[in-house]
Amino acid sequence: MMKTAEEMGALAPEQYGSRKQQRAIDLAVNKVLTNDVLQQLKRPGAICSNGAKSCYYLIGHTQASVAMQRNGVAKSVVDCLFTTLQHATHQVRTGYGDSAIYYGGSCWLVPLHGIGQGNGAGPAIWVVISTLLLNILLNKGYGCEIRDPISGKRYKFVGYAFVDDTNLAQCSPGEHDVKKKNRTCRSPLILGKLP
Repeated sequence: MMKTAEEMGALAPEQYGSRKQQRAIDLAVNKVLTNDVLQQLKRPGAICSNGAKSCYYLIGHTQASVAMQRNGVAKSVVDCLFTTLQHATHQVRTGYGDSAIYYGGSCWLVPLHGIGQGNGAGPAIWVVISTLLLNILLNKGYGCEIRDPISGKRYKFVGYAFVDDTNLAQCSPGEHDVKKKNRTCRSPLILGKLP
């Protein structure tokens, strides 16, 4: 799945984790460079750093199935993976043996979702799901657009992600993106009045 997605260019460039030729240090450098460019251009911007809590346990099988099939995984493989996860039983193992009480299995009316920590396919599944989420934000107009002063090429991005740790970026349009008009908008707080 990852090889096919990389070859097709189907993965969000903002996702650095679980991918070949991508390193956490590259993400950190790009985040610092983004802040430096915004500071030099005197453009307002913000970066929100957040980690998706329990993201592997909260992945819906339907959404994961669609994202995986979109990137070349056969439906039979997806069905095999998620049927196994939905029918698995979970027990506690201690030094005294396995617990007699378990949860999961086929007795549940609604099967458990999520892919679980330690699942070898987990990082790749999260990459294809997070790609969809990052692309949605980009298509809705969120993120930053920065123009290279030398080449004039524009770079649009919504942040930087390393697996489930994400830094979402938002900045104001640059002067080249704003149509100048002869009007000034002021916040009521700047004028000393409450909204």
